Amino acid sequence: MSKSYKPNLLEATDRVNHPIGGIDNALQAAVTILEHHPEATPNDPPDDIHWVLTQAGPGLASGCYLTATEIQSGRRYRHPERHRQWMLGRATAKYLLMQRATPLDLSIQASNDFEILRNPNGWPQLQDRHGRNLPVSLTISHRDELAFSAVCRDNLGNLGADIEIIAPKNASMLEDFYTPEERNWIQSQASPHQALTATLIWSAKESILKAIKTGLMENTKIIRLIPNEDVSQPGNRWNQIQAVIRQQTIPVWWTILNKHNLCITLVRI
Repeated sequence: MSKSYKPNLLEATDRVNHPIGGIDNALQAAVTILEHHPEATPNDPPDDIHWVLTQAGPGLASGCYLTATEIQSGRRYRHPERHRQWMLGRATAKYLLMQRATPLDLSIQASNDFEILRNPNGWPQLQDRHGRNLPVSLTISHRDELAFSAVCRDNLGNLGADIEIIAPKNASMLEDFYTPEERNWIQSQASPHQALTATLIWSAKESILKAIKTGLMENTKIIRLIPNEDVSQPGNRWNQIQAVIRQQTIPVWWTILNKHNLCITLVRI
């Protein structure tokens, strides 16, 4: 991405967004949906979890899909690349919410008709134009020019998702953030699969910490991933491993994007 990028957000909320098939013009231009359709298996996330994977579209920089409050909130990201990733995450989540408004029982008509605000503790908080919280659990993750978002009704649990580049982890990171059992699991894998295993474990921890709304303020070793040899054969599908946190065992759904060398994880607690 060019370092000369400058977001064009002036008067963004004065424009009218007209829906096209449930998604308004601003969002149609802001993001491009990536067709990632893993093979259906019993390990798929439940149907009441809705998700989307996107890359930046030509209209991302316009900011027409943001409210004045969101624009102000986004100014905290001063680095151009970080600000662009934040915008992509917001546009992706808004696209998903408008696309799945009916099953989520949301009354939203346009992308600047509702707001995704930043809770003081960092997680996304959804409100309507009157400042009322909307009854959904929303999670957003982005990496470079890609973003992933998932949503469900909040009475079904809290979601957390993460995208990570598949890469080895250095010895100090393994010592500081992984349990001995997890480190043994990584070492037990054949060399080509060690980076994926290490990335999957880290990404799963990130997703869980988002779902419990603590982020990295919490010790990552309170989360223990249970070894699963299937990591070496992920295929074109959602896979599932188990994690234990505070004596609770939860499923972690995960898939990989070979083209982009990325791992996506998703949890609900």
